[in-house]
Amino acid sequence: MARTKQPSLLRAKIVKSASELFFEKGFSKTTSSELCSKVGMGTGILSLEQVRCILHISKRKAAWMLQNGIIPCEIRNTPTHKYTIRKEDVLAYMTRSDREKREEIPVGIFNAKKTNNPRRTESPDSDCGGYFDDTNYKLRGKERARFKEMLEDLLSAVPDTLTVDEVAELTGYHRRTILRYVQRKYIYA
Repeated sequence: MARTKQPSLLRAKIVKSASELFFEKGFSKTTSSELCSKVGMGTGILSLEQVRCILHISKRKAAWMLQNGIIPCEIRNTPTHKYTIRKEDVLAYMTRSDREKREEIPVGIFNAKKTNNPRRTESPDSDCGGYFDDTNYKLRGKERARFKEMLEDLLSAVPDTLTVDEVAELTGYHRRTILRYVQRKYIYA
């Protein structure tokens, strides 16, 4: 059900429908699902918690999926009950192939463990912000060529040998990080 612009009208409709059902069946024999169907709401609407349980995922991952439009929903600016998700949208997501689902969600960002997966970045065009793990990431194909081209452009005006401080300034890493990389033979000096 679409969110009504006037909550007082919805409230009046609920009260009227409830009083009719109570009069017909009695208070103790009236169920909330009967009331919802009479009012015309709630039957196809899910909460974040319900979506989480249906998909067997964490609350954080479910919220991320809703905020990023993986599953369409209505997002309200309220502290609680922020998401209104249609059951049909969740079912449509569930019918997608596993491959489609894997391509939409960055691998490893919801895991506590590190992964060796080269798709760990946020997106293929990401500037490595947020989810980049530089010790396990291997550049391949077009990414490697783009990175090499970027480094050549960046280093064209720089002399062949650099000091640790110059490398730190050029890369944005701290001096100690550069020294550690040299020690571990990630960088040859």
